[in-house]
Amino acid sequence: MRLDQSLITRILHKDKQALDQLYDRYSRILYSVIISEVNDSMKTEQIITCLFKEIWNKPHQFNGRFFSSSLMKKCNVLLRAFNLS
Repeated sequence: MRLDQSLITRILHKDKQALDQLYDRYSRILYSVIISEVNDSMKTEQIITCLFKEIWNKPHQFNGRFFSSSLMKKCNVLLRAFNLS
């Protein structure tokens, strides 16, 4: 999506408002997906926090053109990591 590409570009330039917009766009759906897997609201919130820290710190790893796919792949990696701990 164009908006996702634009937000990732802005995050590359450390635009905090862009990260907030991305969070607003995806946090609810992420919460639904993650809570269904871990059944723990605290872990769910931790995973979402880790995910958005990763976006902030390494936005180049999230392809703006296919952002939602990149986001879900990273989410699955974090789910596996948290389920192992």
